Amino acid sequence: MPIDLDSWCSYSTEKQIVVRHRWAGILYYSCCLFVLIYVVAVQIIANQGFTAFQALSGTVKGSFLPPASLSPVDSLHYCNQSAKRRGAAQPCVSWDASLTTQTYSNALLVGTRVTRRLQR
Repeated sequence: MPIDLDSWCSYSTEKQIVVRHRWAGILYYSCCLFVLIYVVAVQIIANQGFTAFQALSGTVKGSFLPPASLSPVDSLHYCNQSAKRRGAAQPCVSWDASLTTQTYSNALLVGTRVTRRLQR
């Protein structure tokens, strides 16, 4: 039984017609395959399109203000400095803007939680 290339290479269009022409089908599927290979091989793998970076320009300015009502360290029950301490109290430190921020080249890191580990 011979293979009918017109049926095998047929495709549908928006109007839901079936084009049963061997060369039109081969051209259509060849273009689809070329686009797929181009996107995967060139754009994603060769150009690393999945890691596209753009250089940012401009400046960052940050200002840090202390809370309006900061409780004294000696009144906090979870601090070693407190007379009201309970359980496993830790030494408490109030950080100002210079201790909170760290600047790197073209970056600003603002710490929101600090964990301090002492190695003995």
